[in-house]
Amino acid sequence: MNLEWFLAKKLGIGKGIGSSSNRIATLSIAASIAIIIGAVAICAGFNEEIRQKASGFSGDIILSPMGVPIDNHSSYPVSPLPCLNELQKIPGVRSVSPVIYSPAVLKTDSGMEGVMFKGIDPEYDMSFFEQCLDSGTASVYESVPSSSTGDGSTEDSSFETIASGKPKALVSRTLADALNLEAGGSLMAWFVSPDGNVKIRKFDINGVFNAQLDKIDKALVITDSETIASINGWETGECSGYEVFLKSGNYSNSSMDRIISRIEEKLFTSETNNEFSLQPVPLRDIYWVFFDWLNLVDINVVIILVLMIAVAGFNIISGLLIIIFEHISTIGLFKALGMSDRCIFKVFMYRSLGMVGRGVLWGNIISISFCLLQASTHFIGLDPSNYLIDHVPVHLTLAMVLITNLSCVAAILLIMLIPSKAISSVDPAQALTVK
Repeated sequence: MNLEWFLAKKLGIGKGIGSSSNRIATLSIAASIAIIIGAVAICAGFNEEIRQKASGFSGDIILSPMGVPIDNHSSYPVSPLPCLNELQKIPGVRSVSPVIYSPAVLKTDSGMEGVMFKGIDPEYDMSFFEQCLDSGTASVYESVPSSSTGDGSTEDSSFETIASGKPKALVSRTLADALNLEAGGSLMAWFVSPDGNVKIRKFDINGVFNAQLDKIDKALVITDSETIASINGWETGECSGYEVFLKSGNYSNSSMDRIISRIEEKLFTSETNNEFSLQPVPLRDIYWVFFDWLNLVDINVVIILVLMIAVAGFNIISGLLIIIFEHISTIGLFKALGMSDRCIFKVFMYRSLGMVGRGVLWGNIISISFCLLQASTHFIGLDPSNYLIDHVPVHLTLAMVLITNLSCVAAILLIMLIPSKAISSVDPAQALTVK
């Protein structure tokens, strides 16, 4: 058996926390670990939620005419991309969808709002709007049977989506409340062309979504691409640009930059007669205000991490020093028997590992329990007008827990080296006289 470990056991390891200082140190470590893991989980939750919301509105990467925002390009169309199928085959890309924008004015008895209509095709990924749907249905197309059997009955497994009759629209809850709109109702929109002509269209409201991004969703109305192309006077296939959605696990800056490079290669090598060259723009450059705010949140987490490790380190140092002073005569005896300062310090280091282990264990239990409870109940709410979400988001993975624990324990163990100087300064002759 290791001598230092044997002596540490004799000094009380495994016999519980024997003094108030040890209890305080253990509680401090538990509180620090719980706060650090909670802060990391909340920070990751905000990053994940805000990224998903921004991506749901405009994709992870936008292909827009160079130097022109995609939603301001309603006067001059972009021709269909001949390399569209190749873009969709790039590793990490989930889908590439054309979109058409056109500004308009909505007017009801309750008020008037300037909005941007966004036309989408039937293959557009509507999963985001389905998740944040408040009422109605998250679709602007109708599903109809695409074929029929010989006896006249339709095949339920074969359907296609078409835009028929009066055009359909999705509006945000913010816009619906401002203009007193509801799913199942209708709205009138005035479209003004660059030459000054006004086109009026009536839309049926299929659904109302609540994404809690007031600055974005208040000015956005979703409808079918055929209607907006007709209003803009564009031909079939022409659009304002393309939205690229990525597969899960490709949202980091490095992965996105790699995919953007591949997209640029495909666009450069593709021979087109487009008057406007397209360039890929990542989500972080479009909604830079949101991502700058998330960077500030990351900085706050780092500050919390440093402060909590400092607090835990201070308390563990205090507890270790008290243990050393309580056994000052034992240290003198060890030195008189020829033990080195390093061996003696290892004895007390092992003695303190009990405090660290218990603190880390309880800290993990508290933090993981909090994260699970918050994720399932959302019992801590937020003001979405300030935080872009109505509850505290948490995102916790096993890798995050392991990395956080290893980092904190390593930092605490390094801090515990500070009391070693107290052992080296003990004089055996004087220490043996202490009772």
